[in-house]
Amino acid sequence: MWHLAVQEASSWMMCINLNRMPLTTKMTKQKIALLLLLATAGSQTSCRERPYRLATELAPRGWAYRITFKGKPMIYQAQIPAVQGYYPFRNEADARRTGALVLQKLEDGQLPAVSIAEIDSLRLTR
Repeated sequence: MWHLAVQEASSWMMCINLNRMPLTTKMTKQKIALLLLLATAGSQTSCRERPYRLATELAPRGWAYRITFKGKPMIYQAQIPAVQGYYPFRNEADARRTGALVLQKLEDGQLPAVSIAEIDSLRLTR
């Protein structure tokens, strides 16, 4: 049985049963499987779009991250969360790491709250 399964990081799976595919051209099932594999291997997006998106941007006093849900703004954070006082993100990498943590929590169905211990583990520049 010829069976092709390609799994991406977003844990979706696409399976195509090539046994039931009639061969009307000179292409063999192996060639079709190889073409499908190559077409999906380099793809950065999946068939099932992720509803949350993370972006970083310059803010008035440093960097910020923005999380959208299905294209609509959800979170905009221009300062390091959970710490007392106003500490802007000093660089894009800090904003992106913090945003990625919040994004992961949202995708896991958790509240997007961040603790001081989590911020300390990210080793942000203050």
